[in-house]
Amino acid sequence: MDPLSLMALVGQCSATSAPPALVYAVAETESGGHPFIVRDNTTGRVHRFSSSSAALPFVNAHPRHSLDIGLMQVNTKAHRVRPEEILSPCENIREGSKILARDMSRSGQGLREALCLYHRGKVPCGRYPEKVAVFLPRDLRQSRMEKRTLAKRSTGSRRPSQEKSPERDIPVLDLADRTEGGTGGGEDPGDVLDSRFRPADVDEFMGR
Repeated sequence: MDPLSLMALVGQCSATSAPPALVYAVAETESGGHPFIVRDNTTGRVHRFSSSSAALPFVNAHPRHSLDIGLMQVNTKAHRVRPEEILSPCENIREGSKILARDMSRSGQGLREALCLYHRGKVPCGRYPEKVAVFLPRDLRQSRMEKRTLAKRSTGSRRPSQEKSPERDIPVLDLADRTEGGTGGGEDPGDVLDSRFRPADVDEFMGR
């Protein structure tokens, strides 16, 4: 599925408070936009089918396997889902966005933590948040941050000491690994979660 079609599907089917841009980024990261991909965690194999009707017999033949299904790679063991439903791209987006919204709620103020909960069910989760960040609209994020910075300066609400370093205005969705001594690879310590990554910040970024 091409990016524009996936964006349109997310806009149509995402049924929760999870920001559409984040749902889109997770879908791209999880499945590469392939609507009928099935990852068999039990065997470690990935299967790509041409349609839901082609994928369903395989899924039904392995009821005891842990399967990640579809665009959002919804797991059959972790969530009570019906394979024939989540093989529908729209239903898959809807269910995945609900799970993502729940994980954002569970994580409190940590977007990095929320993404780890979605991907692995626990923290840490390696470089997964950075992989998701690749698909976030950086140009829009940066333009909104620049507008906020200009607004603060025009009202004089910023202290002179703050104005010396524009780097203080770090985009709220910057998910770069900032762990001390980190090399940019491997696991991220679970206790190093940036408190800026809040659901409210994501909503503000989306203009919601």
